[in-house]
Amino acid sequence: MTNIQFIFNVADKQGLIFEIIASSVKKNRSSLTLFDDKALMVSLSDMLWHNDVFSFLPHQTNKSSSINRICLSDNGIKYMDDILINATNEKIEGFSRYLKLYELIGLDELEKANARERFTFYKDCGYKLSATDHSQVIL
Repeated sequence: MTNIQFIFNVADKQGLIFEIIASSVKKNRSSLTLFDDKALMVSLSDMLWHNDVFSFLPHQTNKSSSINRICLSDNGIKYMDDILINATNEKIEGFSRYLKLYELIGLDELEKANARERFTFYKDCGYKLSATDHSQVIL
């Protein structure tokens, strides 16, 4: 069953996504990050490619291959089945095929209200949930 972690009060989603992806790679796990903000996806993609030669994180955008461990998508295409990072403000269809789901919630009140609805939905369905303030997150 999918383990779902809500991380709230995230002021810097790009930085947190980078941390989650880097931690996942160290654990030899695959990740898919879904975006509804194309600019954020492009900015993160640039960040992943432009680290120094020893720490850059190769990835693909809106496509995947068997050797790819990191995918970023803004078109709703779902790949892989290990870690899903939800950087959108919506419930992701098919989330239950993933082992781990990170729900990232920013500072906006509408975003928080939508996250509360998703939290209630997941809880009512019996998923294992945790909620952590971004300042307390340890990956």
